[in-house]
Amino acid sequence: MAHVAGVLHCGQMGAAVAAVLRGISEAHPDVVKDVIVTLEGRSEASRERATAAGVRVVASLDDLCKEATMLVSIVPPAHAMDVAKACIAHGFRGLYCDMNAVASTTSRQIGRIMHENECVYVDGAVLGPPPRSQYYDQQQSQQSSADQERKPPLIALAGKDTGEVERVFALTDAVRVKVVGGRIGQASSMKMCYAAYTKGVSALMLNIAALATAEDIGASLAEEWGESQPEAMPRLMRAVNSTPSKAWRFEGEMMEMASAFQYHDLASGFAEGAAHVYHSIAGFKGRAPGDVDVAEVARRMLGWDEALGLNTGSGDGGNGGDGDGDVGGDASGKPKVLCLHGWRTSASIMKYQFRDFPADVEYVFVDACHPASGPPHGVVAAYFEPPFFEWWDKDDSNAYTGLDASLKYIADINRTQGPFVGVAGFSQGAALAVLLCAMMQHDRTTAPLPDLKFALLTSPFVPGDPSLAHLFKAPLTIPAFVSFGETDYIKSECERCVKSLPNAQVLVHTGGHEVPTKWNGKGVIAALATWLKQQLSTAS
Repeated sequence: MAHVAGVLHCGQMGAAVAAVLRGISEAHPDVVKDVIVTLEGRSEASRERATAAGVRVVASLDDLCKEATMLVSIVPPAHAMDVAKACIAHGFRGLYCDMNAVASTTSRQIGRIMHENECVYVDGAVLGPPPRSQYYDQQQSQQSSADQERKPPLIALAGKDTGEVERVFALTDAVRVKVVGGRIGQASSMKMCYAAYTKGVSALMLNIAALATAEDIGASLAEEWGESQPEAMPRLMRAVNSTPSKAWRFEGEMMEMASAFQYHDLASGFAEGAAHVYHSIAGFKGRAPGDVDVAEVARRMLGWDEALGLNTGSGDGGNGGDGDGDVGGDASGKPKVLCLHGWRTSASIMKYQFRDFPADVEYVFVDACHPASGPPHGVVAAYFEPPFFEWWDKDDSNAYTGLDASLKYIADINRTQGPFVGVAGFSQGAALAVLLCAMMQHDRTTAPLPDLKFALLTSPFVPGDPSLAHLFKAPLTIPAFVSFGETDYIKSECERCVKSLPNAQVLVHTGGHEVPTKWNGKGVIAALATWLKQQLSTAS
């Protein structure tokens, strides 16, 4: 039979699975003829996701249960049982696949309710991130290399009646599907074990960061991790970048995990501890991924923000502008510094990178005017979501394509949001900052940024386009603060750039191609604070 597939509800995962089902219905209408959702009592965000997925919206849960022959439930774990009972109350009597992050005992309870009411029940779970599809992935052109290389998420199924659900999802490459056992609860247990590693370890890393913050050993710990446990800091940063905005959903999942361990008389305290961690940072719901830093998470977990009366739910994850391409500041009256992000990154990423920079100025973060022409560096791809941008690309002769448009774009920003007393940049953005300083020294009347008093340059290099060589025949006299890592893969280019800047203060930190923070470059941040005060005093 051809199914009318209903999905409960249009959260991030639910909408993505609904979009996959829509793709199946387009290609195989003899298997799935329609995909429906209801937005009754749902948020505007759910409405937007349903629109993006292109599925049909029915007025109510009652309509959904009457039309659908197959229901897929993907809701917060604490609501899984209530949603199942509600579907029965509204007359559903078809195939019900529960894909929620619940313990096997919860899945078996839901299965009994379904069987008692003449429904076919399938125990399911989604392992991995939301699936991508041509219908729902709105940023396909900006996919990171990690996204492009990763395997699709796994839909695990268990029970005696898995055949029909397996048949449906086997018709797409957007997910993998596997029957992991013939007993109801085995797919849910697969999810619990998988999440114990992913979300459980993330909670542990956040707890470690909070303790290190409380004892003021964060920088020392990060330095030692870099020496002896190089995978630890990236693991922490992945947790910080991806977890806080979703933590409100994870508390219930961790308690289900605790139940799963307790059922077999296994230690469950760490799952309960993880639930406590996620409960403590649930207030970050609504914040963008990457908009929260280590220090902010640690303060929230330690209760310091509440004790100080701080409002940490404002959405401001650092200094300066809002990081989404809007160059407006906060009307602070502070001198403005224009911040130019690195190659194939973004303003929001740079705002996160600059989170520990001194607050004596207003940092204005802008996206480059060119979308990234390819995937970003692997580190960026691992930690941050697209879209990504670049200031220029280059051809085989090392000529920079798109540079003229970027210079005009910056001149326009200066006219509407300047003047800027300083320019800051990282990597490609630092090279652009060096070029802007050279253009100002060469001819202030035509320079995009004619009023610069200083430059903050992290991992800079001298632009290599042959047509720009005349701008660097003489040393650049602007005061500059330059930092780069001892293991920076462009260290030699950074050192060559420094030779063009006789008035630069140069600090080499122990890291690589990265922006210094209080965690990985405490001495650099302290030196920058002193230097910046001196420059502002001179400029005034």
